[in-house]
Amino acid sequence: MSDERRALQKTKKEKFKLEYKLEMIFGFIGGLILFVLGATGSAEFYLKLIEIGESYFGKSAATDTLALFFKVLASLGGITVIVGSILIGYGRRRIGGWFIGIGAGISLSSLIIKIIVLGPTLQSYIQLGEYGKAVGLFGLEFGLLGLGVFLAFLAMLTNYRWMFYMFILSMLAMFVGATGDLSLLENLITALNLPYEYLSYLNYLESLLFYIGLVFLLTTLIVGANRFRIAKFIVILGLIGLLPALFTIFMTLAYSGSTTLFLVRTITVLILLIGEIYFILKANPVHKE
Repeated sequence: MSDERRALQKTKKEKFKLEYKLEMIFGFIGGLILFVLGATGSAEFYLKLIEIGESYFGKSAATDTLALFFKVLASLGGITVIVGSILIGYGRRRIGGWFIGIGAGISLSSLIIKIIVLGPTLQSYIQLGEYGKAVGLFGLEFGLLGLGVFLAFLAMLTNYRWMFYMFILSMLAMFVGATGDLSLLENLITALNLPYEYLSYLNYLESLLFYIGLVFLLTTLIVGANRFRIAKFIVILGLIGLLPALFTIFMTLAYSGSTTLFLVRTITVLILLIGEIYFILKANPVHKE
């Protein structure tokens, strides 16, 4: 074997090891975040689960067991991701990826349930002007948990740049969907002499972006798997879903008042719009050697 070929193989081997170490770090940090969030738990989330359980089954030990089940499940998701990351670090990529896939899947399910259960609570905080609670809920329950899930899957997949980009788009969409202001919509309906019944429709169309953000979060995995045609199709649908929010924002600026939160939301919508268009035009698969 020539010296040049040996040097090339050595370079590829070193690069291979470096990628594995990087993936191990991503997965370990993600798993640690998931474990801490699962172990400490969210009192609000579990209380909401108990409340939902009691509405179906009445007050019983079963509702407390339901909350405990989700808490243990969330913790196990983080532990499994950590174990998988360590295995990947020692070169056991296949079995390590299997462990991470299980843990990240559990944590992703937990995130989806939290978004569905706590989404209305987040919107009510914002509508009541309790912004501190809203920021805490969004940052810890959705943002930090989403970051843990994202890092866990990042340890398994490729295309780090576009995965992170898609993750940011998902957080921006959730923020826009959660920060609708009913009082401004009421002013807009009054200014345009529209039937008051339209208020619920406008609010629904704006809050729809919250769930589009959840779809974008799932699309992060599609991006990581280099399925960009599917990802771009989903982003195009998200772009269409953004149009009602754009319409109400511009109409509110023209006919109604504005608040600091409204201006922040407007800027976020414009960033999201530009970000989605940029992804559609520029995102391409990454082919690793």
